[in-house]
Amino acid sequence: MTWTHRTDGGRHAPSRRSWSRSAFTLSLLAVLALTATACGGGGGGPTVDPNAPQNLAYDAPTYTVRTDDPVTPNTPSWTGGTPTTFSCVPDLPDGLVINATSGVISGTPTAATPSQVHTVTASNESGQDAVNITIEVLWSEPKSILPKANLSDDDIRHFLDRTHFGFSDAHYALIQAQGMPTYVSAMTSLPTQTQVETDARNNYLVDDNDPTGMFPSHQDLINWWAYMQVVNPNPFQEVVALHWHDHFATSSSVLEGGNLYYMIGHVDLLRHMGTGNLRTFLTALARDWAMLEWLDGVENNGAEGQQPNENFGREWFELFCLGVDNGYTQTDIVEAARAFTGYRSRFNNGTGQSYIEFSAARHDGGSKTVLGVVIPAQDTTDDYDAMTDLTLALQDPVSGHSRCARWIVRSIIRRFAMNNPPDELINQLAGVLETSGWELKPVFDTLFLSEAFYSAQAKAGFVKTPIEHLTGFQRSTQLYGDPNQVTRRAVLLGNTATQPPTVDGWPEDEGWLSAQALVDRANVIKYLIRDAKTIQDSLGIDVADLLPPGLPTSLEVVDSLALRLHLDLTTSERDQLATYLDTDRQGNGTIISSPFDASNPTHIDQRVRGLLYMMALHPTYLTR
Repeated sequence: MTWTHRTDGGRHAPSRRSWSRSAFTLSLLAVLALTATACGGGGGGPTVDPNAPQNLAYDAPTYTVRTDDPVTPNTPSWTGGTPTTFSCVPDLPDGLVINATSGVISGTPTAATPSQVHTVTASNESGQDAVNITIEVLWSEPKSILPKANLSDDDIRHFLDRTHFGFSDAHYALIQAQGMPTYVSAMTSLPTQTQVETDARNNYLVDDNDPTGMFPSHQDLINWWAYMQVVNPNPFQEVVALHWHDHFATSSSVLEGGNLYYMIGHVDLLRHMGTGNLRTFLTALARDWAMLEWLDGVENNGAEGQQPNENFGREWFELFCLGVDNGYTQTDIVEAARAFTGYRSRFNNGTGQSYIEFSAARHDGGSKTVLGVVIPAQDTTDDYDAMTDLTLALQDPVSGHSRCARWIVRSIIRRFAMNNPPDELINQLAGVLETSGWELKPVFDTLFLSEAFYSAQAKAGFVKTPIEHLTGFQRSTQLYGDPNQVTRRAVLLGNTATQPPTVDGWPEDEGWLSAQALVDRANVIKYLIRDAKTIQDSLGIDVADLLPPGLPTSLEVVDSLALRLHLDLTTSERDQLATYLDTDRQGNGTIISSPFDASNPTHIDQRVRGLLYMMALHPTYLTR
């Protein structure tokens, strides 16, 4: 780490107010020591003992350093006598030390600190001299929520991989035109009542047998959401909804017939409130009809003589809001189960639909003590708002932040940025959530613009889920398939939206990479490449539109598509793929040389599609 000198016109130069009282006292003592040797009378100036240190200075009087990065030793110089001791007031930032004999400042800073003036004094038996140095410590990139300046093309593609299911020319161009801050702010503002939602409903929920769309099948629900994932012009809306679908895992598997429509409301809650107010979001999820069925809320009867069902209370703490054993006890779970009482399932004979309502008779109206907070006795409504508030208020004694805020932002960081986020990053984003009044949008906006998001640690990559892989391929290539056909093939992959396998959600990373899973992914890609061609032709989709302009060479085609899919190809792989484009297989299996011709429709339709098939299964395309 080298010292970074400020060149911003003295913006960080010390002001009088930035002097500490001890620094002022030391400076005053230094002046008194020098003036004490002045001759009395006659107006003569002070004299300085030539054996005392004079003109003390440092190589870098003003500098900025990063945590976890060893600094280049900052060495003093002086004239006059050699100092025997050096001291510094106030203390240097944590991790930095001053050598009491040589005055050299060195070390590795461990925590961010604002720009601060430090007074270093060099002394010997003949006198002393002092100098001010200004030090600012920033978090290292993986821990920093400071906005990253000068985003590279690769940074933008990284952003698109993490937030859009993959690369899109249109979104890339919009980022370049608007700038990332404007783009991110618009992206995280989730729309409602859009044309995409209307089309999805009309295409997959409404039919002659069900003109209201309120009696969907499980397959209808899967296709309905898959369609929005593929065509939504703001794909982040579906990405963030899938994230919360994994975090607050709720499955339609417990629903059927007259209550399967609950899942429509549940998915839209995730899609519409995923960047909204966390307090409102948590309470809405707790009262959501699909959630009440999934975790037995409708079976949680608080009437006298009944035993409350602990399922939701346990998962509320353990999975949704705090994490395992993070500040709550079994007693808190029991008391929370009493608070989460009062709802029951009903049936409307006229419509043939089930619905859920609050029943004061099923609510435990007594007082409860949860996490050390008393919920007063009352029997007119539920205690869900009170449960949300006391959960948000539970403080982590080490960081001083809300335990729930830390758990939620950790979940966000682990999905979008890095697997093992440092506590410093978690705490900073928890602070953003708390100071915003529990608004999630500022957390996402801050993260997506931060140095942490674009750091080497964040770019290490995650294994794509099957949904991310298949949806991203369709969005990046426009090689769409019938959602019904895609989802029926993809069900073997175990990542069916609306049907997480357990309340823990889906596997992560390497959990998706079994040999059979890769074969199953290849089969779905093959459908999109070959079998869905009729659908693509009917939509006017031409693979030639994916190629660079003019008559590109085979290598130019490989490079262009690798960029579109954000692949990291070795030189050997690049050459092999170009060779594939430049050869043809005869009917008898013989492979002959046949240079790629970008004006030949057969070359484009067969060879480019084959190239896309291989690229879709490249190891770096299986990660985001």
